[in-house]
Amino acid sequence: MPTEQLTIELIDRGILSAPAEWTQLTGGRSNRVWHLRTNNDLDLCVKLYPKHPWHNPLFPNDPRREHACLKALAPHGISPQPVAFIEASVGPCLIYEHISGTILDDQVTLIAQCLAQLHQLPALDGLREASVGSEQIGADGQDILGRCQSSTKTLLQNLMPETFVASVDLRRMIHADPVPTNIIISEGKAKLIDWQCPAFGDPAEDLCHFLSPAMQWLYRQSILTDEDGASFISSYAQYSAAFDETRFSNLRLWYSWRIAAYCLWQIEHGNSAYNKALELEISALEKAHTQIA
Repeated sequence: MPTEQLTIELIDRGILSAPAEWTQLTGGRSNRVWHLRTNNDLDLCVKLYPKHPWHNPLFPNDPRREHACLKALAPHGISPQPVAFIEASVGPCLIYEHISGTILDDQVTLIAQCLAQLHQLPALDGLREASVGSEQIGADGQDILGRCQSSTKTLLQNLMPETFVASVDLRRMIHADPVPTNIIISEGKAKLIDWQCPAFGDPAEDLCHFLSPAMQWLYRQSILTDEDGASFISSYAQYSAAFDETRFSNLRLWYSWRIAAYCLWQIEHGNSAYNKALELEISALEKAHTQIA
């Protein structure tokens, strides 16, 4: 078990003073995470990244960048406090303080406030540049669909939006993967975990990924109601003076379409959990196309 080797290496590096109780946490799809507790009240999370990660066309997996984000954002109260980052023999390993709280419970106002706060902070140096505007997002989706073979590929190509949306004037730091299990509600505040794919991009990407029916279903087997979605957008607009709701509405179709392409790619790589997610994202796209028509 990797926990046995990690225990040895964490003791050798002075992070642990003795063996601890390891409880594997669920929710993540790229990395393994454990809640680690000891008799002296040490309360940590240990995140192990694969030594040889597979390429993901939409959600990169960068352990060093996650560590940098935690160091920068923990003082602002929107991420866990990092403890250490080590290159363990079983793979890169990030250790951070465990946050006690609950996973998303439709507390969309707190989440909107958290994302608005993030989007107003200075971006870290060295972040990847995310695609912005309809042309770049469309190119991403076409690239992902180019890796797919099934007949659903044609359906998605036919659902590709047509509205042109210009690139954002000012890029900001984004989480890029604010799915339900990456948001912890603690002491009346939302905090973001799993920072392995942050970017310098359009804040709309975070909003659209959070609202995505596919992403909601994958991580909590439920989707947001129309009322919750509207409340989330209204709350974000309240906390972000730069928010342009018309531009966001046009961009939301593009991000939804790219996520649908991503779901198909995952299905064709044997990830059956994405079947229902794709169905829900396609349904949302078709509904939006009907309303536009």
